[in-house]
Amino acid sequence: MANKVIIVTGTPGAGKTTLIARSKALAKIRYDDVTIGTLMEKIVKVKGWAKDRDEIRYLSNERITELRTATFSAIAGMEGNVVVDTHASIEQKGRYVPGLPATETMLLKEGLKAIVCVDSSTEDILTRRAADDKNRKREVEDSRLIDMQRTINLSSLSYYSLKLNIPLYVIDNKQGMLDTSVKRFVEVLEEVFK
Repeated sequence: MANKVIIVTGTPGAGKTTLIARSKALAKIRYDDVTIGTLMEKIVKVKGWAKDRDEIRYLSNERITELRTATFSAIAGMEGNVVVDTHASIEQKGRYVPGLPATETMLLKEGLKAIVCVDSSTEDILTRRAADDKNRKREVEDSRLIDMQRTINLSSLSYYSLKLNIPLYVIDNKQGMLDTSVKRFVEVLEEVFK
């Protein structure tokens, strides 16, 4: 089992993956970072369920459950400090699927020490998504839908914080202030992984 696990989430475009990548060189404490979507993509390609990670959200509920169990079990078996990059929820044309389902998240219970929500204004998220990698197949969404995603995500994360009795950190990743956000994230890493 991992010594300590931190789950980092954020609405797509909030900047969580960028924040994790930029902070790796600055943190005094070493850790491995794992992206749930990347692990899932490897599994679905082997099983022939999808061609890429953007198709994962359209799998059947049964396949998603099997996939999440395999992914979270793999993380639970890792050694050392681990930062998990994932989503609190996945929106599917108005239907929200938990990115941190209770059964699978409980596989991390012993090592899970904190949750970090990287947030940003809806306007900043829309700006970042417009400049996103063109190889990704993002849904076209308006500000109202992003506001709803942010609310649902924070609600889910608050539940896990209470249920597991672990802290929830919220980092406001404002446009043009990435260095400040990275510095705050490094402080969280060092506090939790000390």
